[in-house]
Amino acid sequence: MTAPYQGGEKEANCSSPSSEIFNFSIEVNHVSVYSTVVLPLPPHTVGPGHLINGKMMDMKLVDLSAKIGRLLREHRKTVATAESCTGGLIGHLITEVPGSSIYFRGGIIAYSNEVKEGVLGVSPQTLATVGAVSAACAAEMAQGARRLLGTDIAVSVTGIAGPTGGTPEKPVGLTYIHLSAPDCEFGERHIWQGTRSENKRASARAALLLIQRYLTDQLPRTSSE
Repeated sequence: MTAPYQGGEKEANCSSPSSEIFNFSIEVNHVSVYSTVVLPLPPHTVGPGHLINGKMMDMKLVDLSAKIGRLLREHRKTVATAESCTGGLIGHLITEVPGSSIYFRGGIIAYSNEVKEGVLGVSPQTLATVGAVSAACAAEMAQGARRLLGTDIAVSVTGIAGPTGGTPEKPVGLTYIHLSAPDCEFGERHIWQGTRSENKRASARAALLLIQRYLTDQLPRTSSE
């Protein structure tokens, strides 16, 4: 069994700084999921932007998506997304790159628990015991998307974007991100401290970075399926 990953970098917060890094392991469908939390919100998450379909979009996120697209082409890998709190933002960023249809199969916006369970196959027990905003739910979302869309990689996001909806146990900004691949099950737990839009963009950035880290051999590997 692979030892829990101990990596991660501390980054400055554009709002209220924090520098905690948590490592933990859970069991999801008999797969050991090693998770690392990297806090807090990266600086300049919402940087100089341009108008895309009437909305401001961070050029840095599109540039990151293009880099990941090149890696996916080089490795001949396909990717899918399962998104809750980001509402399709990760898929949008991926498809801002011309030619992304070569490696992006599609995404599922599972905003409700009914879609998480009925489409992605998240266990009712998971939703009843630990809830939709949890490491287990994020893992099952990614695994479901990879299974449904037949991709090499899938990434999922579930969280509380804010400004409402938080509790003492699950504060606003709490987000779980998970990457599923035949040889890797890896998740992260973040607590962002920006606005709703900033939190969504920070989550999308973290998900893209997770794909990049997998493709550059920076995530622990398990045995292949």
